[in-house]
Amino acid sequence: MDYDVTIEIMGECGDIEVLKEIIEAASEDAAESYWYHAAEDYDVVAAMSKAVEEGGMLTLVKSDTRSIFNNLRSACRDAGLSYVVSKGTTGDEGFDEAIFYRAGGEELETPLDVAAEVIRMREVREAAARGIEAVHEMIAEYDRKVLKDVEKSFRVPADVLAALAAEYPDENTPTR
Repeated sequence: MDYDVTIEIMGECGDIEVLKEIIEAASEDAAESYWYHAAEDYDVVAAMSKAVEEGGMLTLVKSDTRSIFNNLRSACRDAGLSYVVSKGTTGDEGFDEAIFYRAGGEELETPLDVAAEVIRMREVREAAARGIEAVHEMIAEYDRKVLKDVEKSFRVPADVLAALAAEYPDENTPTR
């Protein structure tokens, strides 16, 4: 089955070598700057700059693929960056599954359908048997795993972004 996939990367990184690894992984995964338009290395740098400028997440996409950013996810984990990968069947509206990763933790893959079971009823029953505090703890743990408390922004110092832009110049931009 083929998917349309997005990855939203968040966290802070000031190490240019680590950011180069992110750029290389995006290239290896054939990331796109927007649907059906391959991202060159300078497009990834531009997306980084845009995310920093707007205070948002670094977002890349892939169209009609079986791959779900395996190299980029690994590079983000190595870099200590959190991410959310959303995927849906190509041609369908929206996404049906997501993979959440909190820096230093483990990935959580879960359906995005509100009717789908996210926390198993057996676990809810066991927590309820222990008391309301156990249920609250279960909910808090789920919220932690889906990054409810993580700042949803990608942060890189301006001088590092400038150095990346110089190293990966946009070949379509005329020089003086």
